[in-house]
Amino acid sequence: MSARPRRDPHAERARATRVGPAGRARRILGDVAPAAPVRPRRDPHALRTAAVPGPAGRMRLDPHGGELLAHMPSLAAPGAEQPIVVERPACLILAVLDLPGGRLEGSDLGLLAAARDLADRLEGAVLALTLHGRPDLGRLGVDRHIALDLPDRWDPAAALSVLGTVLADHAPAHILFAETPLLGADVARRLAAATGLPAAFAVHRLEPDEIRARGAGLDLVGPPPPIMTLHEVLLADRPEPVLREARPVAVAVRPDAGLIEDLGEVPVDLTGAPLAEADLIVSAGDGVTDWPAFHALAARLNATVGGSRQVCDRGLLPRDRQVGASGTLVAPRAYLAFGISGAPQHLQGIERCQRVVAVNTDLHAKMIERADLAIVADAQAVMPALQTLLEQRRHG
Repeated sequence: MSARPRRDPHAERARATRVGPAGRARRILGDVAPAAPVRPRRDPHALRTAAVPGPAGRMRLDPHGGELLAHMPSLAAPGAEQPIVVERPACLILAVLDLPGGRLEGSDLGLLAAARDLADRLEGAVLALTLHGRPDLGRLGVDRHIALDLPDRWDPAAALSVLGTVLADHAPAHILFAETPLLGADVARRLAAATGLPAAFAVHRLEPDEIRARGAGLDLVGPPPPIMTLHEVLLADRPEPVLREARPVAVAVRPDAGLIEDLGEVPVDLTGAPLAEADLIVSAGDGVTDWPAFHALAARLNATVGGSRQVCDRGLLPRDRQVGASGTLVAPRAYLAFGISGAPQHLQGIERCQRVVAVNTDLHAKMIERADLAIVADAQAVMPALQTLLEQRRHG
């Protein structure tokens, strides 16, 4: 029998040792196999060069090694977003914006959202008409835009003259207005009377083949007519911020001189105006104890007075001043809440307010959470301070 060869541990250790990626010596257990190729280390700097902007503008790493850049070139080059173009629409939906004071209001945005939805269902395009203003409507669902620079005053004859030209040149399938007094609602009714076209007012449900409109306490159901005004229920939506062409369209118009002369606004005390029609509301809750200061501030701002249910239950304000689900649903441009904690019914009543300013001593009050601007302080100290500030600005 031959002698068993003696093992050499030093030679075995040398054969079983490999150098890892970090430069450290590693032992390979079991049978010694040929050294596998070392996996290259990922370079984070190279990965960042392949980052692409996400929907929110943040940079995102491409997990596919650059394939995403090849398939989505619009994301690879910031600023190269291409607008949606509707070249041959089946029809045109004309949206006549109010633009009071040259500003886009919530009713205008809701009107564009409804027009966009109707145009998509009919495979059409949205044609927006602004009589006195040139806002950027590219991300508001507009495919074509007629922008005029008429004087910003109440002139229904001039509006009808422009609309007659637009209808003759473009023949829109439907003309949409917002149901707003002295603005869209007034012009829509004048247009229907002047042209004899069928019309429906205060439409609260709009489908391509059926509408529901409110009139004389009844719901009127039928096919969508050429002229429609939209109820505030439909004006609550907002258009998706997708870039569209908003192609400028020129219209040669010579507005007729009307028989009505606009003498401007007449000063009116709005403190007792209906809450549903108010643009600025100053509202009080249980946190208000200095009622003379509250009413003085409302008069100084010429704001409509409102209040919470608790205040009206105690007789501190009339019942018609109650804001909330069990009172009046309001939609002003600005809502100033003094000492209101924010009960669920009250918050439901101010859902459609554009801006909410809350004054409360409780940092964790629901009204503070809802507010666009919050002042954590006693209402009794803030109200006279606001009056002082207003007087200082009034006198320069």
